[in-house]
Amino acid sequence: METYPIRIYGRETGTLQVCQEGMYTVFRAVSECSGEVIRLCVFGGGKSGYLGVMVPDGNGCATLTRRLSKSAMCGFPDPIEYAGMEAPGPDVCTPCPELSCPLPQPPECPEQPECPEPAPEPQPKPPVSPVPTEPDCPETCIQPPVIPQMPEDDILWYSCSDGTLTAFDGKRNLIALPAEGVHTPRGAESTVRWIDGKEYIIFAK
Repeated sequence: METYPIRIYGRETGTLQVCQEGMYTVFRAVSECSGEVIRLCVFGGGKSGYLGVMVPDGNGCATLTRRLSKSAMCGFPDPIEYAGMEAPGPDVCTPCPELSCPLPQPPECPEQPECPEPAPEPQPKPPVSPVPTEPDCPETCIQPPVIPQMPEDDILWYSCSDGTLTAFDGKRNLIALPAEGVHTPRGAESTVRWIDGKEYIIFAK
């Protein structure tokens, strides 16, 4: 097993362990995390190799485990010198219209049957003012229509090459990490959201 430093913004924040398990090369990374999204890469000899997005554990750290086959390691630096954040580029993400989340229109409420008007009471002698009775209306006349709740937002999500999604909610950049098979950190349950039938953890950048 070989160990390499993780350097973020010029400071060593964690370690990357690399070992061979059968036909796969396994990368295990642990780093300090103050809330930013860490897209981890390995560097060496003027080359770089992308590993993926590190997942925060809710205790000030982020982790990543990645298994790559021999063919997937083509183009990776050899030897590896250190690991760090991927440099952002203009073509990191491509728009994915099918992942947009438009607000659905509420269904039209069916027309409710009109309540029958009460029959007037006969005029006794001497004449007195008639006292109207309460209309005998069916239950459907007095029950308000049920309108389904609207989704909380209308956000256009963009898919990235590493399986994550990005979006802008008008105030800040959002990152959606796939939550399938990932333990949701304590206190982060409210950030879990379903997008296009898949579960994601949402982080603000």
